[in-house]
Amino acid sequence: MKTTMLRSFLSTNAIDYDSLPYSGEHESYRDYSHKKKWLRQGKAALKELAINLGATPDISTNPSGDIDRGYVSGFFSKNGKVVYISFNDGMKDILFRTAEHTKDYTGGSNNNAPLIGMGFDRMTEWLKVQLN
Repeated sequence: MKTTMLRSFLSTNAIDYDSLPYSGEHESYRDYSHKKKWLRQGKAALKELAINLGATPDISTNPSGDIDRGYVSGFFSKNGKVVYISFNDGMKDILFRTAEHTKDYTGGSNNNAPLIGMGFDRMTEWLKVQLN
């Protein structure tokens, strides 16, 4: 399965929180200029994954606060089945699970996989099984 965009996006866009300056109250992501770009790229990457799975995507973004660049999440529908995927740049894992419909944010049991390496492959294989 071609997943170049999502794999590349997830493996190269995480923030190293240890390198951020401490603000006195919390570590804060200060580069607001990249937030919209990051969300747009994340959304495009999930759309590519949905297309490669032959699924219909319903993807959304949430810019969150100043601690990160936000969240990218979405539902994929195919053959009457629905799955949910969610990640943000502060996560080391991507979350995925089954869902009853495209507004089911609590869904089935959570599954997590590392954003890079074999975890990504495990997630895509799980998605293929769930949607077929």
